[in-house]
Amino acid sequence: MVLLLLPLPAFTIYVERGVKKGIVLIGVAFFLASIVAYLVENKQAFSSLGLIVLSGITLGEMRKRHFSIEKTIILATLIPFLFFFLATIYQSFQHGRYPWDFVSSSLQKKLKLTVDFLDHLNRGRNEQAFIQENFDLLVSYFTYLTPSLLAVSLAFAMWLNLLLGQIILKRRGISIPDLGDLSLWRPPENMVWFLIGGGIMLLLPYRIMEIIGGNIVILMLFAYFLAGVAIVRFFLKKANISLPLRIVTYVLIFLQQFVTVIVTAIGLFDLWFDFRKLNKKLEDSLI
Repeated sequence: MVLLLLPLPAFTIYVERGVKKGIVLIGVAFFLASIVAYLVENKQAFSSLGLIVLSGITLGEMRKRHFSIEKTIILATLIPFLFFFLATIYQSFQHGRYPWDFVSSSLQKKLKLTVDFLDHLNRGRNEQAFIQENFDLLVSYFTYLTPSLLAVSLAFAMWLNLLLGQIILKRRGISIPDLGDLSLWRPPENMVWFLIGGGIMLLLPYRIMEIIGGNIVILMLFAYFLAGVAIVRFFLKKANISLPLRIVTYVLIFLQQFVTVIVTAIGLFDLWFDFRKLNKKLEDSLI
């Protein structure tokens, strides 16, 4: 979880100190961190630090330009996504392999490390057995779903940094464009057709269609998960639930898979059931 918040310092410093001072301070911190990365001979750490800093600055610039939360997250996600995409292509061809083969071999190593880690802890016997029995299938699925899984991971990180950054800056008295009442946020109604289309593609007897459909479904479900979080936030505010209980609720949502599935379903079915009665409020405002 801590790794997800690494762009946060760059974001808050950039907005709080302004463009010139912010870039200078961030640049000095990046330089010092790069020296450490060089001393420990970690080349990947250098590029990762640069990417983290760039993501934070992008978030800050998007907010200064009064971009909507959707545009801010999408643009801030695109930069690291393209970096990983190009880095994967470069490394794969450098090793004389196709990109998907390179990703597949990386996933195999990570799954093996997961099994070894569970075995070392002497825990997770069921998970360990499941991974071993379905090893090739899991590697295959994760390889072809890597684009959407990476995009969702990055978008979630940007979303989290944006929300926490807004809270920190406002408490420091820094002027920053308001995101509005996010408890009222919902995806465009037409987005459900992408989810339906992706689901249909999964059923077609063509490998390429399954891959495209699977990636589309994951991206759409993530959007509905965020909508579900907004709905939960709406009712927590309405019931005037205390901050500690709200935090516990959010932790359960993010860490418990069963709760995550329920929240995603709530976000999806809100399209038909309108749990917050937003459509009724809109109709009343037009009368």
